[in-house]
Amino acid sequence: MSNHRGKTVAVIQARMGSRRFPGKTLAQLHHQPVVAWVVDRARGAERVDEVVVATTREACDDQLAGWCREQGIPVVRGATDDVLQRCAEAARAYDAEYVVRLTADCPMVPSRIIDDVIEHCHEDAAVDYSSSHEPPTFPEGFSAECVPRRMMEWLDEHVTSPFEREHVMLHARLRPNEFRNMAVVAEPSLGHMRLTVDYVDDLVALRRVAEELERRGELHCPTLDGLVAIWESRVDVRQLMSRHDRDLWRAEAEKVRRSA
Repeated sequence: MSNHRGKTVAVIQARMGSRRFPGKTLAQLHHQPVVAWVVDRARGAERVDEVVVATTREACDDQLAGWCREQGIPVVRGATDDVLQRCAEAARAYDAEYVVRLTADCPMVPSRIIDDVIEHCHEDAAVDYSSSHEPPTFPEGFSAECVPRRMMEWLDEHVTSPFEREHVMLHARLRPNEFRNMAVVAEPSLGHMRLTVDYVDDLVALRRVAEELERRGELHCPTLDGLVAIWESRVDVRQLMSRHDRDLWRAEAEKVRRSA
């Protein structure tokens, strides 16, 4: 247990029914499922007290829920598209004072970045929302965002847009004039990098990244500097990861922002 005020719960949203890459959550990445990497990164964060997986009630997610139970990882199941409801339910079920949202397709997010995002909320009770991806200066796949419990409850009660509920904390992120938002940023920007699992190509690339991490003795604690070094030294990884645009949801989010 870390020595801060209030319990901090990392909620990992995960499901097997991805449209672009079905089953990616349990796909093997260097001897363990992709989601296991995210669990390890969350558990490696000093400011995280508990890690919970939030998945759906769909039959296709029975296997994921079963894997969580086998590994002793708490799991909450809820609506397929209402991810906000799932995260809020996890916060209530595990008595969270702060909620950190992570996604199961970001296996390389450094634990230090998760801690830095949480720190904004821990250090100032007036902060409503903190993230590592607004503005998008970190590589895609290094996403973490944190809200205090009061904000999570407010969002669950007041947000009605299906798109915003699917993206959980997007309502706050799009309205910095209404909420006190804080950001963790990379200087210089690393926004040109992708280290996430949206497509099969991405998994092939991250398997090579994992092999390189193992050679460097950094497999169990990837760091920002180490991952940047691998990106810069491995042309094959860059080529595979650069086949797809980053943050495909942003165009739709911009439409929502303009209509808000």
